[in-house]
Amino acid sequence: MWVKRARSRRWTNVFVGVGTMLALLGFPSSRGRSAPDLGMSVTPILEQMAQAVRRMRTLRAALSQEKFYAQLGLKDPPEKGVLYMKRRGERDLSLRIEITVPEKRIITVTGNRFLLYQPRINQAIEGVIDRTSARAAAGFLAYLFNGLTQAAEDYEITLAGYETLQGRRVSHLVLTPRPNRRGVYRRVDLWVDHQLWLPTVQKIVEANRDETLLKLDEIQLNVNLPDGLFVQKLPPGVQRVRG
Repeated sequence: MWVKRARSRRWTNVFVGVGTMLALLGFPSSRGRSAPDLGMSVTPILEQMAQAVRRMRTLRAALSQEKFYAQLGLKDPPEKGVLYMKRRGERDLSLRIEITVPEKRIITVTGNRFLLYQPRINQAIEGVIDRTSARAAAGFLAYLFNGLTQAAEDYEITLAGYETLQGRRVSHLVLTPRPNRRGVYRRVDLWVDHQLWLPTVQKIVEANRDETLLKLDEIQLNVNLPDGLFVQKLPPGVQRVRG
């Protein structure tokens, strides 16, 4: 039973992790409007990220994730796969995540609907993403469908410093929940690549101190991604479950 719950949480963390990155990718420019006090050192980084996402129509990247359970002192086997994203507008974005290791799983998100297909157990979970619930599995992903305007209001964003990852310069940002967001995560760390101005590494620390580390690599921007990639055609006989 614990193994089943752990597997379910692993997939949830992929969902949440990608949503966190996308929430910051969509952070709006502060030009022409008042913005929360983010500190002079952080604002230019967020501006660069906002410009990068305005230029981005599609994204393809290798994805890897590791989950650490603090109270048990255990790690899940690493998950690896591919992330696809296509933007048609600020609030019109589609996602596809294909996990290949340790077992195949595919999730697609179009509009506010998701579909998770698990071939090994011949099951598909489908449903609507809750746009308002702060405790939803895809809580950060809810930002995605609300225009991505809440990140700076819900989190204090600070610059921890500059680092080098795999020979590339990155900014290390720390997101600490404001009082209205406490109880879900203790903090979120993002490492923003200075060539792409996109967050390529992320670590989520939950309230119980469990940690999820998510990395994007081999990132390709504005490649041709057909709309059909984000529509799953399930084989006959698949058990459908509402999530």
